[in-house]
Amino acid sequence: MDERQIIADFFRALFDTTLAVVLFILDVIGLLAVAVWVIDDLSEALVVGVFLAVILVASYLLFRKSRMQVARYEDSSPRIVYFDTQQAQMYHDSPVVSGKTPTYQILQVWFENKPRIRGTSSVGRNVTARVTLSDEHGSRLFDYHGQWAKSNAPDNVGFDDILDETDIPPSGLKAKLIIALKYPIDDECYAFSREALRSTVDGRSERFAIAPGTYKLKIRLAGIGVDREFAFTLENRGSGSPLMLQSIDPQM
Repeated sequence: MDERQIIADFFRALFDTTLAVVLFILDVIGLLAVAVWVIDDLSEALVVGVFLAVILVASYLLFRKSRMQVARYEDSSPRIVYFDTQQAQMYHDSPVVSGKTPTYQILQVWFENKPRIRGTSSVGRNVTARVTLSDEHGSRLFDYHGQWAKSNAPDNVGFDDILDETDIPPSGLKAKLIIALKYPIDDECYAFSREALRSTVDGRSERFAIAPGTYKLKIRLAGIGVDREFAFTLENRGSGSPLMLQSIDPQM
């Protein structure tokens, strides 16, 4: 950490709270009292000055040590960032002919863990995703738990299963969150949720239907060492068109 920033933080901390301001004022009054009633010659003034300098420097060194420890902790903590959006056609085994037939398309949001310092405390653990869908004016429509893909292919949307929560290590591998599905012939798309997949045979739950239009979508990631929200614009252009998802996160 920059030494100048630590010094600035130190002096800012002296006036950070009402109590700190009151104590500072009392210290000034005490110093004035010492100067008026105690100090009689230059040697006493020098001794008092040195004593005050020692107190100030010792306080700064303690503050600096604490600030550096906090900085190291922050730098080694999980730092989940948005990486990319992926969309692909899914297939399943056909009961009629040999091979696979297309089903729905899925929309995934990929995240990566990029701490400034990698360590044992850098893993984001038990991370869940809460997805909130609102209309273009910001009125909430519904929310649901996004499902993490239990990946079988690091560089595409393939997966073996879905998970309610996942660990995200700082390994460079992407954590894939499935948020929507769409059949190409349909105008509507649907939120990809465990509830919808269990209550319908094909994921087309009317409770989670998303008509053609433009929406605001927020993803809140929460877990051990993780608490961050990401903002997107979701556009459903109807049948024959893929979904469009664009990040509007100001930190990206």
